[in-house]
Amino acid sequence: MATPHMDARAETSHTHAPRTGKGGWVVLGLLFVFMIINFADKSLLGIAAQPIMKDLNLAPSRYGMIASSFFLLFSISSLIVGFLTEKYPTKKILLIMAAVWTVTQCIMFSPMAGVWTLLLTRILLGAAEGPSYGVTNHAAMKWFPVKRRGIVTAALGVAVPTGTMLASPIVGNLVATAGWRTAFLLLGITSLAWGLVWFRIGSEGPFDDSADRQKAGPLRKVAYRHIFLTRTFIGSLVGGIASYWSVVLLISWVPLYLATTKGLDPGEVGWAFSVPWGVQILAIAIIGGGISTWLINRGVSTRWARGALAGAAVTLSGVAMILFVLAEDGIAKVVLMAIAFGLSGCAIPISQAINAEISPNSQRGGVLGAYVAVYSITGVVAPAATGALVESAETPLAGYNQMFIFSAILLIVGGLVYAGLVNPEKDAKRIAEINIENKN
Repeated sequence: MATPHMDARAETSHTHAPRTGKGGWVVLGLLFVFMIINFADKSLLGIAAQPIMKDLNLAPSRYGMIASSFFLLFSISSLIVGFLTEKYPTKKILLIMAAVWTVTQCIMFSPMAGVWTLLLTRILLGAAEGPSYGVTNHAAMKWFPVKRRGIVTAALGVAVPTGTMLASPIVGNLVATAGWRTAFLLLGITSLAWGLVWFRIGSEGPFDDSADRQKAGPLRKVAYRHIFLTRTFIGSLVGGIASYWSVVLLISWVPLYLATTKGLDPGEVGWAFSVPWGVQILAIAIIGGGISTWLINRGVSTRWARGALAGAAVTLSGVAMILFVLAEDGIAKVVLMAIAFGLSGCAIPISQAINAEISPNSQRGGVLGAYVAVYSITGVVAPAATGALVESAETPLAGYNQMFIFSAILLIVGGLVYAGLVNPEKDAKRIAEINIENKN
C-alpha cells in the first residue's frame, strides 16, 4: 500500500534522492532578481504618479482606473499559466514573461505614447507579471526538498519588497531628474538583460515532476476541489487577500498620498515609500524564513509555526493601520505606516510554503497559480475604489483615511481567520489519503 504524501516520499525515502547543488542556489538567485524587477515594474506607476497625471492630464479617478487596469488580466493569466506549468518547462514560460515586460515598458519611452498606450501596456504588463510569483516559487521548489522550501518562499518573498525598496529612491530620483518615460525605458532594458542571462543558464531542477514519477511510479491527480476547499487553502486565501489589499494600496496610492497630502517631491516620495518595504523584508526574513523554520526544526507543527505566526502578523498590521490614521505627523506616524503596510507582507510567502505542503508536486504549480489568481483580484478593486473615495470625499485626506480604516478592518479580520483555519498537516494527510484511494 502507498504511504501518505507520495510526492514528499519520492524526495526523501530513497538512498539516491536528489540534493540541492550549486545550480539550485544560482537558479534561486536569478529568480530572486526576477521578482525584484517584477515589483520595480509595479511600483513605477505609483512613484511617477504625480508627473504622469500632470503630463497626461489625469484626474484621480482616471489614474485609479489605469492603476487598476494592471490587474485586469493579472488573475486570469496567473491561473492559466499556473496550470500550464504542468505541461511546459518553467524556463520557457519565464522567458516569454520577461520578453513581454521588456516590450511593454520600453514602449512608454516614446513621446507619442499617451493615456491609451499607458492603459494598454499596463494591462499587458499585468498579464505577463500575474503568473510570476507562483511560477518562480514552483520553479525554485524543483531545486529544493520539502524541508528547505521555507527558505525558498522566504527568499522570493523578500525579493518582492526588495525590488520596490531598492527601486523607489532610484526610480524616484530618475523620474525627478530624467523624466518618467526614461524610467520606463530603463526598467524595460533591465528585463531584457535578465532574459538573456536566464536563456543561457536557467534550467529545471532535480525535484521536477519527472523525477518524482521515476521514483514513486505514476502519480494520479487529486481533484483540485479537494485542495481548494481545505481549511488551509481557504484560511491562507482570506489572509492573503487582506495582505495584498494593503500591498496594492501601497504600490498605487501611498506615493501619491505622500506627495499630495504631505507635500513631498518625487525624490522624497521614493525614500519615504521605501520604508514600509524595508519592514516587509524584515518580516518575511525573520518571521517567514527565520522564526518559522526554527520552530519547525524543533518539532512545532506548521499550523503554529507558519499559520498562527502569519495570522498574528496580519492582525497586528491592521491595528497599526488604525493607529497610523489617528497619529499626528511625525516619526511615530512614519513608523506606524511602515508597520501597517509592511508587517502583513510575510503572510503571502508563508502561504506559498503552506499550500505547497498540501499539494502533490505534479499539481503544485496549478495550486500556487490559483492562489495568486484569487488574492490578486483585489488589485482590480482597491486602486479604483480609492480613487473614487479620494475624488468624492470632502478633502483628499479624508478619502485616504476612509480607505485606510477599511483596510485596517480587512487586515484584522483576515489575520484572525488565517490563524484560526490554517492546518497544513491535517489537510496534507487528508489529500494524501484521497491520492491513495485514487491509486487503489
